[in-house]
Amino acid sequence: MDIYNYNYEIPLKSLPFNLKGYRKEFGLLNNVVYKCPGVYFTHMCSIPGSCPSHDLYVVMDHAPISQEARSYGQKLPGLPGILLYQVEEKDFYHKIIEYEILKFYVKQGIPTSELDTLHSLALHGAELCPEYFGEYPAPTVTPWGYTTRYKTIRPGIFWIETDQCFTALAISYIMQDDLSEEVLDMAYITEFDKERGIDESMGCLFFNEDQMCLAIFELIKASPSAKWDKINIPALMNKIWKDFPEYATGYNLSEQSGQHDILGKILTCFDSSYKPESSSKNIISMTPEAGLDFFRF
Repeated sequence: MDIYNYNYEIPLKSLPFNLKGYRKEFGLLNNVVYKCPGVYFTHMCSIPGSCPSHDLYVVMDHAPISQEARSYGQKLPGLPGILLYQVEEKDFYHKIIEYEILKFYVKQGIPTSELDTLHSLALHGAELCPEYFGEYPAPTVTPWGYTTRYKTIRPGIFWIETDQCFTALAISYIMQDDLSEEVLDMAYITEFDKERGIDESMGCLFFNEDQMCLAIFELIKASPSAKWDKINIPALMNKIWKDFPEYATGYNLSEQSGQHDILGKILTCFDSSYKPESSSKNIISMTPEAGLDFFRF
């Protein structure tokens, strides 16, 4: 088979595997895309009253997938030599297979989508599957000199000190979607990222000591269930009120009017009588006894 002949839908009757015995778990096989030798992307239709639809990667024994990547696959009784990776799974192991498929393309010189690169998949992988991709590394170069020491607030979010005695916050490029335009406009990037273009180099975004409170606040709001044990949130809010009172006032007004209830705003499109919800827990409040030092280190 021509090595360029991948990423096309294949007839179900020609598949080298059979998932009929797992309809209750995954649904009915609808269509299959041949990704590379021994790797198939399958879409399973839901069965009413049984299970929802699923998207799966099916990996065969002869696929060019590393042994390490295989260790994350799901084995099925009665289907020896086959591993499954569910796209809906919270462990995001399907990202590992997508990376290995793309690595195969690159090694074979096969043209790939401009949307995905090994670099971009690895950046997302460091956040979603650090056990395979490794932790997201702290930047060694900043707009204010070289990093001399750092502390990881969360994967991809770093408190940094530089050789110019400058304190800053660095966040992964892929987290920029969690920031408002107002806060993104405050970000700094390195000269290298300016020359190459930040969307190509995918370098970190940096915030100076005065601005980092806003960036951290918006990152917390974007991932409220994440572990933020290194941040004193009441002190963070105090800092925002002290240095950015207009931001705090505007944010609270938006919260009180339900502007941060994204699902509620969508529902109003279908039911004009529905009112987006707000919560006093989500406003930026002041707690004088908490002080202004919002880092717990």
